[in-house]
Amino acid sequence: MNTKELILAALFAAITGILSIFQIPLPTPVPFTLQVLAVTVSGVILGSKIGALSQLTYVLLGLVGIPIFAGGSAGVGVLVGPTGGFLIGFIISSFVIGKITEKTLPLIHNGSSRYITILFAMIFGLIIIHCCGVIQFSVQQNVSLGQAFGVASAPFIIFDLIKVVFGSIVAYFARDGLVKANLLQVQV
Repeated sequence: MNTKELILAALFAAITGILSIFQIPLPTPVPFTLQVLAVTVSGVILGSKIGALSQLTYVLLGLVGIPIFAGGSAGVGVLVGPTGGFLIGFIISSFVIGKITEKTLPLIHNGSSRYITILFAMIFGLIIIHCCGVIQFSVQQNVSLGQAFGVASAPFIIFDLIKVVFGSIVAYFARDGLVKANLLQVQV
């Protein structure tokens, strides 16, 4: 890991934190934020290791008390609470999205195929985030997975898919641009 990569990891941790503070309150235990946008883009742009590091940094900052989680919350209670699974999912999602794009993008040279690959990797990452969130919500609230899905996931799927489509466009152009500017050391 070089200095540029560490700076980019810190930058994406900060972006995730900034996008988590601004929320739209809903009548559900899970708030509407733009975190998913930062998480999924981090995997594409930073790759598996640095992307996961960026999200791990974000979670650790919140755990030590920096009010960086949704709505400016912080602490261990958030991680072990009903929505903490989403935070764990952020780390896993960024890693998996990064791994998919690292393995596939160097083999694809057609622009539209590259975009579709990024989009599907990000959708898969979104599924990971929602699965982790639903499982922890179910366990923590002692409700069925179906009930947890209905409360903690279903109301957000359309909005999260819109974020992923927007993020995939950003990631498509930003990743290649950062590589060409020699700010990322990955294969285009």
